[in-house]
Amino acid sequence: MTGKKWILLVSGSKGWEHYKHQANVCLHYQLIKRHGIPDEQIVVMMYDDIAYNPKNPENGQIISVVDDSNVYLGVPKDYTGKHLTPDNFLAALRGDKSTGKKVIDSGPDDNIYVYMSGLGKEGSQHEGAFKFLQKALSPDAFMDTLKSMQEGKKFSKMVIFMESDYSATMFTDFPKGVDG
Repeated sequence: MTGKKWILLVSGSKGWEHYKHQANVCLHYQLIKRHGIPDEQIVVMMYDDIAYNPKNPENGQIISVVDDSNVYLGVPKDYTGKHLTPDNFLAALRGDKSTGKKVIDSGPDDNIYVYMSGLGKEGSQHEGAFKFLQKALSPDAFMDTLKSMQEGKKFSKMVIFMESDYSATMFTDFPKGVDG
């Protein structure tokens, strides 16, 4: 297989009550690293308020429920805090370097895996959206970006795994000619 493998890991939520979303992103990072994907090809977006949260009994760690390991160790923090926005997510995905941060710099032979863990949002024009801190990612904006990337030959294959309420509604206008 030619081309590179690019990874975009996103937790759209913050707060101790949403521990699992950031823990899932960190666990995904650890699994991907074990498969040899270099950090240069992995973009991580998470609020980063769990490891050092006052409620965390394991200060400085995020513990996996799978094997009780510290999955926070070594995780890059490419977009955190106020930089965790739908606009930065879309820019990182499409390779827009105007963020001044790491992006998916993919080409026609590359494969992209996007993992999103967070909260869904009911309402607006569509049934749902993926929530970020201040604003939700709309299905239209997401689909427009995917269509643009497809037309611009920014990938060979892309897998998107979204874990959130109403996540299926994000894909109602999936680009034609793409397996869904």
